[in-house]
Formats: sequence, structure tokens, C-alpha cells
Amino acid sequence: MAAQLYEAAESEIGDLESKTKAGEFEPLGEWLRENIHRHGQRYETNELVVEATGDDFSADAFVDYVTEKYGELYSL
Repeated sequence: MAAQLYEAAESEIGDLESKTKAGEFEPLGEWLRENIHRHGQRYETNELVVEATGDDFSADAFVDYVTEKYGELYSL
């Protein structure tokens, strides 16, 4: 789920990886407050993911992340 939420935040914020590496966490914090935290317990898990990302919860973003990170090492 974290990978899917990160992917959605990245698409809205842009260059999120560079920002977090530089210690700029405010854009991500704002995105999380607006899209996740403000809802509290209003939604069930999948409903919250759909609300934040526009898609049902799936492992696709995680598989993409793992393939990119470890693909060359493990010939994925």
C-alpha cells in the first residue's frame, strides 16, 4: 500500500525522491494530510486507497518498485 500511495504522491508532487533526499518532507506531509490523514476512520482501507490514488489497492506499484530496485541484480 505504501508503494501505491507513494506513486500517487509522486505523480502529484513531482520529483518526490529528490525532495525527500534533500530533507524536504513538507510536500509529502501536505499530500498525506490532504489525501490520507484528514479522513481519519471515515473509509475502510480499500476505499481510502481509491480516494487517495484513484485505483483499487493492488500490488502493482510494489512490484514495479521491487523490479526497478532489484531487477538487474536478480534478472527480473
